[in-house]
Amino acid sequence: MNSDQLIAHYPVLHHMAEAGSWTKIKQIGLRTTQQLVDACSPTAEVRAEILGGQRKVSYTLQHPQVGQVTIRDQQPLKMHNLQPKLRDITLDEFLC
Repeated sequence: MNSDQLIAHYPVLHHMAEAGSWTKIKQIGLRTTQQLVDACSPTAEVRAEILGGQRKVSYTLQHPQVGQVTIRDQQPLKMHNLQPKLRDITLDEFLC
């Protein structure tokens, strides 16, 4: 998917990638947190911290194809605002 297709399909973004990450996204595609964690193979402890709920801090992992990737914190999320707006996805699925 190129940037024009992305904008056509998703004219409103609710998530933002780390500054400067567009080159890596173009290489491997826009990945879910789960997909990035799977590809980077962090320790079981780090994996659980990243995927275990709302992230309070960002994590930098080593991706085998593109080098360092950042999985950002989710501190700006307000769960009481987010929960009622989710459709066809659970809160846990959204956070991953």
